[in-house]
Amino acid sequence: MDLLDRYILKYFLKSLFGSTLLLTGIGLIAKVNETLKDILGFKGSGWIVVQYYALSLPTFVTFIIPPALMFSVAYTIAMFRRNNEISVILAAGRSFRRILRPLVWFSIILSFLFLAFNEFVSFPFAYKAYDTRNIILGRTNWREIWHNKNISVRFKDRFYTMGQIDLVNKKIDNLHYLELTKDGRPSLILEAESARFNQGKWLLTSGSQIQFVNEGSVSVKDSFNTRAYTLRESYEDLAAVHGRNTGADERSIFLIQELMDARKKTGGDYHFLETEFFWHLGYPFICFFVTYIGGNMGSRMRHGGVAVSIALAMVFTIFYFFLMYFGTAMGETGVLPPLLAANLANIVSLGFVGYIRFKVDW
Repeated sequence: MDLLDRYILKYFLKSLFGSTLLLTGIGLIAKVNETLKDILGFKGSGWIVVQYYALSLPTFVTFIIPPALMFSVAYTIAMFRRNNEISVILAAGRSFRRILRPLVWFSIILSFLFLAFNEFVSFPFAYKAYDTRNIILGRTNWREIWHNKNISVRFKDRFYTMGQIDLVNKKIDNLHYLELTKDGRPSLILEAESARFNQGKWLLTSGSQIQFVNEGSVSVKDSFNTRAYTLRESYEDLAAVHGRNTGADERSIFLIQELMDARKKTGGDYHFLETEFFWHLGYPFICFFVTYIGGNMGSRMRHGGVAVSIALAMVFTIFYFFLMYFGTAMGETGVLPPLLAANLANIVSLGFVGYIRFKVDW
């Protein structure tokens, strides 16, 4: 790294630090305003409140770094042009690609660091932040009781639909169980108001049973107050496959892999998790695309054009996020293959990079 690289990088890092600090502060203020009512009603220790906001900070960084990077690189290049520094450097025989080189290499290294930060810090901290907020809200066992309705879990040819799961008491409310034959016909249907797992058996209460013969006609249909069944899945199997009641913004790539393995083993649907997995791998490279494309946009502005340069880089960043969310939605619904869906924004951005690299005359 020569003197020119250090000079450009120093100017850029100052701008990046200030942008990140500013946007993080704005995000924190927005979070405080969003949760102020809950905080004022909390009668516990103030340390819990401080802990909650501290645990939320890494999540801000995950989504703040790309726009901060976009602003910094566009601002840096545009200011160099405004101050005629780029003209002097070009007159000395350096190309613009050479000027941009330290920023591009920095963005590549940052992409890998960003990936590690997200998986080891941001998403695990988000998991803890949700738990801490629910302590503030008075829901100390919120993860132990899933309030989702119609939770569906599949194990090859066996389907469970549950109204609510209580992890503490190993109890399910409003259970519907369907078992199919190898040719896809119904074999057994169980319905119960509640089901409790104990000593390897399911104890069903206030339910009914419908059993079918090979042709699909009903052979047994009766109701019961209480009856014990030995099903192939235990309570732990249901809880493990459903995913520990975590949201997408709480799951690290390691937990996603664990859940995919569990669903593959039991024959459950895991394709939406594949999309999520590939998104985790691809998203950090927004750092490279924002830097390369934003830097080149800044260089094309005449008379500095700082505001226009930043605006154009911002448009690209917004466009990237739009493609990212659009692609993941297409992947989770099965419209696009998971790898393509999760990296749709990266693929389009790579096309822009190729066009700039080989078609734009510097």
